[in-house]
This record gives sequence, structure tokens and C-alpha cells, in this order.
Amino acid sequence: MSMKALLATIIMALLIQGAIAQDLQEETAKPSNAVYGGISFGGLIGALSVSYEKTITEFTMGTIGLRGAYARVSGWDLRGNSLGLNWVYLYGRRKHHVELNLGIM
Repeated sequence: MSMKALLATIIMALLIQGAIAQDLQEETAKPSNAVYGGISFGGLIGALSVSYEKTITEFTMGTIGLRGAYARVSGWDLRGNSLGLNWVYLYGRRKHHVELNLGIM
């Protein structure tokens, strides 16, 4: 498997996991502190992640927060750790909303 195919598989697995998590959200108020994790698999590659999100401010149509994340990716010939720090902006308060992230990894 080429490195490009491997990277595409990892990205697709992580995007699918994020889409499923968004769909499962209920129409309830978001907690000011949230810890969540995820497990993703794509072929011979797996990823484990854990994130902490802190809501900084809320307003009528959304929230602004800060998210820190750690992930471990492991596969056939690929191993690595990832750290991330993002500003998170959610527009909308219901099941269907827009989420924008800006940060470093």
C-alpha cells in the first residue's frame, strides 16, 4: 500500500467517525466541559483518540470553545502520535449545525 493510499484511508476513517458522532447528537444543551473518545479502523490501520472541549462563551445562535486532542495511529508500517489544539465555533443549537475549527496539530 502506498503512502498516499494509507493517508487517504486514515483521513476517511476519521471523517466517517466524526460524521457519525455529529448525527448522534441530541437537541440538548451542550455541557461546558466535555471529554470524548473515538476508535477508527480502515483496513490495517487503526486510530484511537481522546478530546477535551471547554465552552468559553455562549450566545443566541451558537458557542465558542477550545478543544485539545490526542490521537494514536497504528498500522502496517505506520505508527505515530498526534496532538491538537483548536478554537471551535458552533453556529446553531440543534441537531443540524455548522462547526468550524481553527488550530494546530
